[in-house]
Amino acid sequence: MPNLEVMELIGREEEVAKIDNIIEKTHIHAVLFLCGEGGLGKTRLLQEIHKSYASKSDFQTTQIIDFDDRTLRTFEGSEIRIAQELGIEAEVAKELQELRGLRSAGAPKRILEAQQQLLTEALKSRFNYQSKDKRILFFFDTI
Repeated sequence: MPNLEVMELIGREEEVAKIDNIIEKTHIHAVLFLCGEGGLGKTRLLQEIHKSYASKSDFQTTQIIDFDDRTLRTFEGSEIRIAQELGIEAEVAKELQELRGLRSAGAPKRILEAQQQLLTEALKSRFNYQSKDKRILFFFDTI
């Protein structure tokens, strides 16, 4: 991957300003999608936005989570990756292992749903806790 410190973003100032404006004005949970055909520079724009917010003390930024990574194409892979960014990978991995064991044992649907709810609650709880002090920006690519 090219060194972003050297590679200048050219001709996207308007898009960067619009995204900055949305981020700065939004003080609740929000999702912003950049959509378009391949090769238009969405990933490069995402990299630039990431770089500019990573150094701001009132934001916590994740690494760019790229769904071109095949390990993220399963629900479990995505949960683990998000848990890594929130600092609770071990807890979520343990809950996922329990869920796999229940599936293998043929547990009833209500038991599986309850275990999945534990995973969801762990992620949600940690996100809410961390976002009390800082705004959290998750960066996803190739969704």
